[in-house]
Amino acid sequence: MDFRNEGISTDLISSFLSAILTFADEAFAEEIQHIKFSNRRILFEFSDQVLFILAVGDESASDSQIKKIFDQIAKKFNEQFHSALEHFNGNVEQFEIFSEYLTKLVKKEPLSVKILQALDFKENFKKVEEYFNKKFVKLQRRMAELDSFFKKKIVKK
Repeated sequence: MDFRNEGISTDLISSFLSAILTFADEAFAEEIQHIKFSNRRILFEFSDQVLFILAVGDESASDSQIKKIFDQIAKKFNEQFHSALEHFNGNVEQFEIFSEYLTKLVKKEPLSVKILQALDFKENFKKVEEYFNKKFVKLQRRMAELDSFFKKKIVKK
């Protein structure tokens, strides 16, 4: 299914998938493998530096066929963009030419590689979480100091 034909923005898809991935990681400390809807599945394949996402009709391919396609995509992508991935700076435009390969492989026009930007969300979320954890620890320490202070004042009276 081409979501662009349905009027769904790739930003909305990226945000949705990023939120699902973050939720699965935070709530269950596990990688998500797929999301199953009534007539289709969204499958996730994690490679060293890239997350590949494939939406398929429920009966369109067997798990082994899908695994084979994922492996082909990951291998080709990593071969073609190995050096770009090592020095990735957030610019996903350099990966747009990969759409030509995907079109030939799956015989459909793939969505933009924009989803790669969503992976930064997960890293940013962890940074925000670390920031608030540090603030929480400082707050707990301050509360303990205040508690000690008030206990000393009460004892002196």
